[in-house]
Amino acid sequence: MEPTTGVVLSRDGLVLVPADFASPGDEIIVLDGGTDLIRNGRPARLEKGFPELGLEVLRVEGLHRTPAPLAPGSPDDGSRLRLRAFPPAEQIAEGAAPVDAVTTISVLPESDTPVLAAETPLPNVTGPLLDECGNLAGFSLADGVQSLSGSPATQYRWGSALRTVLAELRLPLTGTPCSAAPTVAEEPPTPIADATTGPEILDVAPTPEPEPDESDATVGEAVDDEPSIPENDETEPQIDLLPPFEEEASEAQAAGEPAATEEPAS
Repeated sequence: MEPTTGVVLSRDGLVLVPADFASPGDEIIVLDGGTDLIRNGRPARLEKGFPELGLEVLRVEGLHRTPAPLAPGSPDDGSRLRLRAFPPAEQIAEGAAPVDAVTTISVLPESDTPVLAAETPLPNVTGPLLDECGNLAGFSLADGVQSLSGSPATQYRWGSALRTVLAELRLPLTGTPCSAAPTVAEEPPTPIADATTGPEILDVAPTPEPEPDESDATVGEAVDDEPSIPENDETEPQIDLLPPFEEEASEAQAAGEPAATEEPAS
């Protein structure tokens, strides 16, 4: 099971994930508010695919979350973006905190395309890229198995691709330009587990069919102890995260973001 981080796009349960996460007919369960499959699981289905963009959208029954505010434009040259995501599941099980990494953007003048500055690479994980006002400015798509090391093959989808998805789904753009937002002093980032504003994201993980001889019907084993995440100031962009439902996964990081598992249909 390889978890990935998705982004809530609407209050009625539409969630953005990478295109290779699920196929039509797959059984998908989203973990909402905890890692217990029975208590926190919500059924989901593939709503719409965007293979040309490397994206797809799930519809999660009963999921009512604040949608991500999409940035009105592309990031400017020299602007800073923050990646908020989950680390690989095995590292979450060991107590690793969610990823909170900052990068600087360079804009290629010949194509007007944003790229990461060479001196600020990001981990090879899937997750939203937020501007300094908490708007969704991009989406990182991990290359293969996710890791905290960088990969030159990690792909990024910027505002034009995200606006295409919202337009196809007939969803409104809700972001506010940073120029219209109040200026705040630079302070430490808010820990993801305590987040209350900004786009809500979920951790999704394809789950293989349990073996018949397994006594636990919940694919994997959830651990009761949870790693603690230090509290910080809440002036930075904030998002709510949940850890993936994974073997030895911690329940303590389930603080407002649903996680999903996918079981191939039998």
